[in-house]
Amino acid sequence: MNIAIFKEEAKWNADVARREAVAEWIDYYNNNQEYYLKKALRENYPKSAADMYKYIMTYPLTQRIIDDISMLFKNGVEVTLDKEKLNEILQEILENIQFQPVLDTVNALVNLTHKVGVIPQWRDGLELDIITPDKCFVVQNDDNPTKIDELYYQIGIVVDSPGKSERVDEYVRWTPETQSVVEVKDGRIANERDIIENRFKEIPVTFFTNCLNVDSFWHDKGQPIVHSNKIVNQELTNYRLMIAYQAFSTLVAVGLSEESNIPFGPQFSLKLPFDPSDQKTPDAKYITPNPALEKVWNVINDIILHTAQSVGLSAESFQRQASSFSSGYQLKLSKQDVVNKTIQDRQYYRIAIKDLIENICKLYTWEGDKTFPDKLEISVDFGEIEFETSPKEREELRAMQLNNGTSSVIDFIMEDNPDLTREQAVERYKEIEADKGKYVIGGLAESMGVE
Repeated sequence: MNIAIFKEEAKWNADVARREAVAEWIDYYNNNQEYYLKKALRENYPKSAADMYKYIMTYPLTQRIIDDISMLFKNGVEVTLDKEKLNEILQEILENIQFQPVLDTVNALVNLTHKVGVIPQWRDGLELDIITPDKCFVVQNDDNPTKIDELYYQIGIVVDSPGKSERVDEYVRWTPETQSVVEVKDGRIANERDIIENRFKEIPVTFFTNCLNVDSFWHDKGQPIVHSNKIVNQELTNYRLMIAYQAFSTLVAVGLSEESNIPFGPQFSLKLPFDPSDQKTPDAKYITPNPALEKVWNVINDIILHTAQSVGLSAESFQRQASSFSSGYQLKLSKQDVVNKTIQDRQYYRIAIKDLIENICKLYTWEGDKTFPDKLEISVDFGEIEFETSPKEREELRAMQLNNGTSSVIDFIMEDNPDLTREQAVERYKEIEADKGKYVIGGLAESMGVE
């Protein structure tokens, strides 16, 4: 079997370029940046790049910003089934497969790469595999290019180094009918083997995204955060080079031949020849480079802050200037654009989460010791985005809620002690009231030894 996946070589090359770009974004997020910085230095400074390597400096800008804006599952997500017994089984499954941490990772990767796949797998038990766009390619549907007819993702890697994401032998091939293993070379698949029936009857990979597909399965988007990270890395390297050059002075002599052996150091003296007929007066002095280090440093920091602000982060919140915020409410306002975008993203994630839960339940029914029905009523409830408040601010807010009748002391006890049931919180409240009556300032109990 030797079939061309893409009829045009240009389309295959374009897809390879897409995967290489995404692989680079992920490397920047994981702070594997030095390879790309050295490459940029060689391109921009071909004669002096090797000397600049010793001053290389990278900055985790991509990771910092992506982690800051990935707030969707900050307070978790509650996924439930309408049947109580089935829901108890599902909750145990989700805990075992680390459902919440997987979604946290997916959220960050979606903000970085724009689309990420998740597939349930059964090995020694149920597991969730995350498929990033650099490790897979698709065959789009002819009638609707936002849908796919086939999916290929890597499982066997010969060479996996930066800039070589295509050096791969084995892929898993999914179609609505079958699952198999194939070899892919230059847009052609060969040696298909291990062909089995696809029990899902559809490609069982749930793709998470935060925007609609328009005319293609993959989003035609760049990653400006990574672009800024590249600039910052190069300028930080230049900055370190400036500091190093400024630390040493250079002796400049006028009136000596280039072949002269000039002694160096404070214990040496230098005698300059003098020829009255020479129009140039002999001279010797040390010069020290004096680059505008402070201005360069400010420019670098401006690039960092402008990049953060471009995705909705204020300079104060990104720099972690806690003193700039007198309340959690003000901190929330400083990230309001990010909060708004996060709330907007829920509509895309809710659909994907339900689809993933259905695939999880199907696979568990086939391979596990419990059975789920074909049709499930799934509810997805996102935790509200909250920011830390000071104790004083929290107590003032609670006093207002008590006065307004919108909350009770029992609610606050449960909020402070999440493991308590409502009945246990009521008992705790009774204990507090009893202690208040017993240990009142000005009427202290005899057991305290105060008269």
